[in-house]
Amino acid sequence: MRGTFDPQQNIPDTYDFDIVVCILWSRLGSRLHPGRHQRADGTPYASGTQFEFERAVEGWSVERQPRKPDLLIFQRIEQPSFPPEPRDELLRRSDQWEALKEFIKKWFTDAAEGTFNSSKNEYTSLTEFEDKLEIYLRKIIGQRLAQDEGTDAAAAVPIVTWTNGSPYRGLRAFDFEHEAIFFGRTRARDEVLGLLQRRDREEGCPFVLILGASGSGKSSLLRAGVFPWLVQPGVVDGIGLWRWLILKPSEISGDLFDGLATALLGPTALPEAASEGKAGLIAAQLRESPASLGLWIMEALDRAAETVQRTETLPRPPAARLAIGLDQLEEIFTLADRFTADHRRDFFRALISLVKSRRVWIVATLRSDFYHRCEEIEELVELKKGNGSYHLLPPTPSEISQMIRLPAQAAGVHFEDHPDKGRLEEAIRDEAI
Repeated sequence: MRGTFDPQQNIPDTYDFDIVVCILWSRLGSRLHPGRHQRADGTPYASGTQFEFERAVEGWSVERQPRKPDLLIFQRIEQPSFPPEPRDELLRRSDQWEALKEFIKKWFTDAAEGTFNSSKNEYTSLTEFEDKLEIYLRKIIGQRLAQDEGTDAAAAVPIVTWTNGSPYRGLRAFDFEHEAIFFGRTRARDEVLGLLQRRDREEGCPFVLILGASGSGKSSLLRAGVFPWLVQPGVVDGIGLWRWLILKPSEISGDLFDGLATALLGPTALPEAASEGKAGLIAAQLRESPASLGLWIMEALDRAAETVQRTETLPRPPAARLAIGLDQLEEIFTLADRFTADHRRDFFRALISLVKSRRVWIVATLRSDFYHRCEEIEELVELKKGNGSYHLLPPTPSEISQMIRLPAQAAGVHFEDHPDKGRLEEAIRDEAI
């Protein structure tokens, strides 16, 4: 029945969970359905987050064996920033921020009193969160296994998230569909995503150029790291719908405008606008009037958002964006017989128009040894000026270890542990450093 949908009723009660992980940052969450979720004294919960948290606390407080659930609470230490317009959205987010601060003050200002067995952990990046979460989960699971007589940790059934062949790509780049086995670049992914959002918020120019040496993993970071996360609804605060495309110059037919026009009508971009001959018309429009193409994209995104609103019975259309990935940008220079200097400038003039609309976000990759060639394209210099460049450094030993160990875990296998030679994964890591 309209108006009575209650998402919380589809979520199991955290009272009976073994482990509860609570992540806090800028909002406390939406209010629950009135009258369906109340404390024992009849008072309502401020949000689903508060309800799930307090139910977990109640579960741990009950004298039962094993004691559960274990609570892991993480807070991201970063001051959130809210867009000034529209004003009602600014007020809503500010109210959420104040509610979260009151919640934290109530439960965590005096950790020494300890109503539950886990204090609040603070983190500043996804990498730090990932490291801390793994450490605490290993500790808790190890303690629980030790309490269960006859349980062999090595015999535990692995959680398999990858069943599509080998979890290792060799010398091939990771692509969008390999996100489940792409590890070791959490910090880089988080930093690129954060840079994109800051450039959109502070400079009105959501464009980032990823620079790195040949073979450093720029393409994999773009395709399997940044894009699978960027286009998830809600990862970028306030954006509920993403369409996306990735373009590699050497793989397109025709010139850069033909390639972009064809990709715009692809299945993950704006397929609703596709019709016979449309790609050619869009390419011509790109060449002649890139500003009008930006308007066309905005209208297409608005129509897609309205479709989502109707399908999911939302009160309003979700904010929609288009993400464009330009992979191996150095090819526009190496393939000079296909892409002339004038053509390159015209193409980036069109991209500036799209980015300045703020409805199109662009991430590009470029080999470091071609960085000086950027000066040949004034429009590219304009796009990346300020904080528009990100230098991808070689992975650290810890990141290399993740690249070796975690894909195997995703496939449900593990490395041998030799009593004299130690763990095989560590030997491989040491050889790679």
